[in-house]
Amino acid sequence: MRSFKPDVDVAIVGAGVAGLAAALELEKAGLRLAIFEARDRIGGRILTYHDPLSPLPIELGAEFVHGRAPELLDIAKRGLIPLCDVSWNPVERRAGEWRKDIDLESESESLIEEAVRYRGPDMAWAEFAAQSKASASQKKSATRFIEGFNAARADRISLLSIQQDTMAAKAIDDEHQFRVPFGYDRIPGFLANQLKTTVRLSTPVRHIAWAEERVEIDGELTARAAVVTLPVGVLQAGSVVFEPVPAPVKAALDIECGQVFRVVLRFEEALWEKIPESADAGFLFTDLEPFPTWWTTLPIRAPIITAWCAGPHVDSLPGSPEQIAGEAMKGLGQLLGEKVEAHIRAWYLHNWRDDPWSRCAYSYARAGRRAAREELATPAGGTLFFAGEAAETEGHSGTVHGAIRSGRCAAGKILGEKLLND
Repeated sequence: MRSFKPDVDVAIVGAGVAGLAAALELEKAGLRLAIFEARDRIGGRILTYHDPLSPLPIELGAEFVHGRAPELLDIAKRGLIPLCDVSWNPVERRAGEWRKDIDLESESESLIEEAVRYRGPDMAWAEFAAQSKASASQKKSATRFIEGFNAARADRISLLSIQQDTMAAKAIDDEHQFRVPFGYDRIPGFLANQLKTTVRLSTPVRHIAWAEERVEIDGELTARAAVVTLPVGVLQAGSVVFEPVPAPVKAALDIECGQVFRVVLRFEEALWEKIPESADAGFLFTDLEPFPTWWTTLPIRAPIITAWCAGPHVDSLPGSPEQIAGEAMKGLGQLLGEKVEAHIRAWYLHNWRDDPWSRCAYSYARAGRRAAREELATPAGGTLFFAGEAAETEGHSGTVHGAIRSGRCAAGKILGEKLLND
């Protein structure tokens, strides 16, 4: 018989989808849990705002279901959560000229395919693009996509991680993307509703002491193991003190924090639909900074448009939310060729960079340190297990389905440990 009698079998730190998915698997196996969440809500970097004056929920975090990821499609099916196809239909305005029916993918695809075929040592995307024989236009287009989609800096992001991510995305038919029209928060809501264990909201964990087969949370609760789902930005900030510092936390220092600012603007009427060139646009692209990418709510028509600024573009943004929103309004006015401020009924913004419980939007792999993800996902002493989008190792990091995968993977590792099966 073991002399150590823990309060619970497993402590779970964080109630985003990774933590909730891990909790479900462990609870199904009959383990006793304690789930800690620093925020006053579940969902982590899924943040849906239900404004009663808005015709649609406002997504300030995750918005898209990327490809036919079985993790999310299964939850949507079981939870009777409707999904709708994203209307791509891109248009572009550069140097004051509109272009419709553009194929941005073909402009960047050849260089990205060249990256997939690459066999050699890891390097930063910028270095790879510089030595490629692709045209200057192809390099610019591909780099713009890499920075915008991955929220990354071209001179830091790992080429081999781009290679892995591209192949993983193709495997789940990533060309098809979906929205959750009644709110992305239905995904974590469904997971939480399946749990018997109550999530301890507004309960940030500050200290984790651990040894083999023993964890102590804030000097109060003991467990045989813990699943830590904190974003890498929080791990890097040292907001939680680990005693001793485990190898996965050290590995987190080598994972990059991708930064994003998105501003959602709600109008009385959709001004872009009055312009023939942008009337049916799903996405709008421009050469104007700092918001080069915009998208509408199509196929659902609503007077809502989202501005996207990611990667190195965030450096040019001012500090306050009001100033950032002002830059978005100014940018949309330039894009549409008219002043828009008087027509705006509300704007919405969440600063993930300054959010103490995230510190970043989502992660990307640093050149030369792609293995840091595997190191983060490697358990420490059979006691600490790490999960979250940054700990997903098969090319789906930075996504909701990747976070769910990692949570289930961590749970599987725990259930494989003899210490919890005695």
